[in-house]
Amino acid sequence: MTDLQIAAYYAAKLAEFGPTFRAGDYGSAESQQIRFEALAEAILTDSAGKVIGVPSVLDVGCGVGDLKGALPTITKYEGWDFSMPIIDAARQKWPTAIFEPQSLLESTTTERADYVFASGLFQFRGLTWLKRAVTRMYELAKTTVAFNVLTATTAEFEIKHDALTVARFCKTLTPRIVVRTDYLPNDAMVMLFKV
Repeated sequence: MTDLQIAAYYAAKLAEFGPTFRAGDYGSAESQQIRFEALAEAILTDSAGKVIGVPSVLDVGCGVGDLKGALPTITKYEGWDFSMPIIDAARQKWPTAIFEPQSLLESTTTERADYVFASGLFQFRGLTWLKRAVTRMYELAKTTVAFNVLTATTAEFEIKHDALTVARFCKTLTPRIVVRTDYLPNDAMVMLFKV
């Protein structure tokens, strides 16, 4: 799918379902929350579970910004999406957060965030695009990149990724990676830590 097709797809989901988990094409609110909780585990915490410092988060392909809700202690949150209706809905839903109409691969920003996250970004994109996107996310991260991919799907238009193939590529960027496949049966999360 092209950027325009993807933007139209999510705009139609937003129009049909409003700014809910369905606008992001998640199967359920529970599966969305489980994915977000897995991503949130990438954020450094102390032994009591408190976030260390005041980290910044860049959420690429943020949709209506629901990852912000899963990160209540993060005050420096920015979401990027290339669909203006989605950005408008996110701004209304989370007025204290920053949402920008940005395309990851076309953005020329050099500003960096401590953590760069993506959930659902690779649902319609193949391995070549994933490699370019993860490389760009790694450039934008000060400490950590975390993203998820589908490893199984029944929808013919969705793309599944092999977690080991993705991990092998990520190891070309940094030797410090973690791959999780234990939180949902059809997902894998990959974390890349800067050296």
